[in-house]
Amino acid sequence: MGRKARLPGYLSGATDEATLVRARKVINGYFAAIMDANPVRWNAGRAGHVSVNPGVRAHLQLMNEALKFLDAKGSIDPHSATPEMLRSALCDFIKPYLTWIADASDEAVADKFSRKFGEGGVTEYFYALCDLVAPSNVGFGSDEYLAYKERAADERNLQADKDITDLQSVISQVVIETLKQVHGEGALSSGDKAYWELGIENFDIRQAAYRKQQQEPVAKRAPKEAYLDLIDFEKIIKQPSNVEHLKPIFSIPLRGVKPNPSKVYLEWLAELNELRRVTAHKSVYRQFTNEDYDFISWIKREIYDRCALAGFDL
Repeated sequence: MGRKARLPGYLSGATDEATLVRARKVINGYFAAIMDANPVRWNAGRAGHVSVNPGVRAHLQLMNEALKFLDAKGSIDPHSATPEMLRSALCDFIKPYLTWIADASDEAVADKFSRKFGEGGVTEYFYALCDLVAPSNVGFGSDEYLAYKERAADERNLQADKDITDLQSVISQVVIETLKQVHGEGALSSGDKAYWELGIENFDIRQAAYRKQQQEPVAKRAPKEAYLDLIDFEKIIKQPSNVEHLKPIFSIPLRGVKPNPSKVYLEWLAELNELRRVTAHKSVYRQFTNEDYDFISWIKREIYDRCALAGFDL
């Protein structure tokens, strides 16, 4: 059998000693840039989540992937570049991370980089680094990282779909239960229940729900309220006989809007309805954005908190 030969790495020199000198200059320069970005966080050690064992190992992995990426792009020849050239190329590559780590809050850093233990922790830390630098370096990412992002996106979509379904159910349940309390469940002369006819004065909404109910096989028909569209609840909530009862739960100003106690804020309902349509007709051209995920998480928390305060057991 032939002897196995070592392939030179990006930090390799002509001799072992030259390799040590070359690697030391590049690695020291790389981590010096991280330290300079936020000396206090660097010197905090474990509490800072930067100069920690998993972080150092993840950064070494990032250095290798970054040089591989820059080599493939033709931006630099890492094998022939001087240590100063490599250090400069790497620091430019991780500039988004350096900017972020300089200004991010302690909570944001802990959320992204804490709780990283063992081999899985190093990989998790590495992926978090990639998340920061990849948007500024189009096409960057190992096969493993790209597969991870695809899995994460699938899981995020599934959670968003579930959250929207849960929200539709909660909104319907709370509105209908409130209408029953306010208007009663007794039958009127029309034959309809009071909460249905008095609680939903809009004839078109009631008729549309009735038509959809009648299109179902008899054995599978649910009560008429089960066929209300999500956007119907905007008019139902704003109805003068309902609004004061439903406003404490559903009047929610969008983030950044200064609330006015005299107004009813239901703009979130139209936005949620648009996202519901995305879940129903998702395609490569119609996907959730990061802002959409944030909105869904925020509005679900708001609705559930308000329902709990109102005494609803969801």
